[in-house]
Amino acid sequence: MPLFITLTVFHCATFWTDAKDDSSMKQGSAELQSWVETTARERGLLHPFIYMNYALVGQKVYEGIGVDNRQRMKATKLKYDPENVFGRIWRGGFKL
Repeated sequence: MPLFITLTVFHCATFWTDAKDDSSMKQGSAELQSWVETTARERGLLHPFIYMNYALVGQKVYEGIGVDNRQRMKATKLKYDPENVFGRIWRGGFKL
């Protein structure tokens, strides 16, 4: 019988118009993310899955999908892009 887990994805979008605020806004976002993760862990609610589209730079999005899934994704990447063309030309994102 399949195991179903209910997850709540926390997403807090930030927006600012002045580039001089980049550093403080990024730091504030990282601090908020850290607080949410710490609080969820303390309450026994933290699940390792991180929704990639909402992840912050530096978050380890692939750790939450399991070793087997990550290995399968790497094998697929190697099969269809053995020369890592997309890894070289695709800007941003989380690379395998």
